[in-house]
Amino acid sequence: MTRSAIHDKRLPAITLIPVDRDDADDFVSRNQAAFNKAVKECDPAFKGNIISKKQITDSLYAPDSLSFNVICEGEIAGGVITSYSPQSRRADLEILFVDPSFHGRGIGSAIWKAIEDLYPDAEVWETLTPYFEKRNIHFYINKCGFSMVEFYNAAHPSPYPPDDSEHDGANIPQEFCRFEKRRKCLSVGSKPSRTP
Repeated sequence: MTRSAIHDKRLPAITLIPVDRDDADDFVSRNQAAFNKAVKECDPAFKGNIISKKQITDSLYAPDSLSFNVICEGEIAGGVITSYSPQSRRADLEILFVDPSFHGRGIGSAIWKAIEDLYPDAEVWETLTPYFEKRNIHFYINKCGFSMVEFYNAAHPSPYPPDDSEHDGANIPQEFCRFEKRRKCLSVGSKPSRTP
């Protein structure tokens, strides 16, 4: 896979660089730091990692996944993991994160645009986010065009059980919002490129 620069005059210029095995530990650490910042805003007593290394590496190494480090202004600014089924034309946004020092610059929107461009045949996108992560809810609905279609909670448990192995049992509710984005196929019959 080669590097790809994404330029849109309304968004910051980013480059997507595939994550290789040598980058994996750094990718996991940065992902955890970004997610932990959000949970600590909700529960300052929280310790550990809200998302486990296993959850991230399972996504990184899934056979149908693509994963990228996001470069902005010469620095690593975030990361993303996706998967896609050409048969169903469904895609999953497994993980998208922006390093906290880059928040508020439009990098998340630039990442999302690049990912949609990478999968022109994807008709349905799906992603999850914890209910307390208001920044993500705003981003997916108001910036990316997703709709919330399901709310997992005690009365309606998630089919995606959390991995609680990396935190100390702080009071973090296991409540998640499931989002979908449906769009018209942009180029019928083409396959998504493994090179953005």
